[in-house]
Amino acid sequence: MGQASSSIFCLLWNFFALSNYAVGVWIMTWASFERHLLIFHERLTITSRGRILYHYIPLLVSFALPWIYYVILIFFYPCTNTFYPTFLFCGWCCYAYNDQLVFFNWMMFGVIPTCLISLFCVWLILRVIAHKRRVQQRINWRQHRRMTIQLLSISSLYIFFDAPTVIIGLVRLGLPTFGNEIQILYLFYIVYLLPILVPFVCLSTLRELWSGKQTQIHPTRQFTQNHTTGRTDQPDLRTRFQQITKV
Repeated sequence: MGQASSSIFCLLWNFFALSNYAVGVWIMTWASFERHLLIFHERLTITSRGRILYHYIPLLVSFALPWIYYVILIFFYPCTNTFYPTFLFCGWCCYAYNDQLVFFNWMMFGVIPTCLISLFCVWLILRVIAHKRRVQQRINWRQHRRMTIQLLSISSLYIFFDAPTVIIGLVRLGLPTFGNEIQILYLFYIVYLLPILVPFVCLSTLRELWSGKQTQIHPTRQFTQNHTTGRTDQPDLRTRFQQITKV
């Protein structure tokens, strides 16, 4: 019973860690491309049909395909798993001994999305600059600073965490033992910091969260203007409710 429970835990550990990382990286890839549609092809996403085709379906595919792929690979791949609960990912599932599958996973969920995210982010910045020049408008870097910082921050984050694995993987195509210790001790772990840090990078570029004009509410006190800080030009909740009911 204990061995069966341990095997189930190891299978679920592999599935959720690998599939969720793949989902996150491909959602980020599509989001980087979708920015181009929202800025330069806004008409495509105005209608309900356009939103389904260019927003919801790509997101659904980004969710579904990695999960289906890893369900088949982890739970139904024809091999016998030997797990070690004290190791990272319990020593991996048995499919990891298939070099072709490992190479495919590395390309599909490492090299390709990382390169595409970086490409789409840099391309968007260049398209905005080119568009401004084409319509003969002066480039206002203050206006585009927020978008530039956000795109470069996300792109740099993916490059910083995924590039070492990609580079070592490329070198190991010719030198199979290159960087084994670095990859085992560090690179297997740091890539999973990426989904955790991306939301904080996005939030750090939102000026609304860091502006001084905010209203703080004390949850244990009655909501009145005297018990709030920040903006004082807004009516309190009771006054706003009375105004609404009079309309």
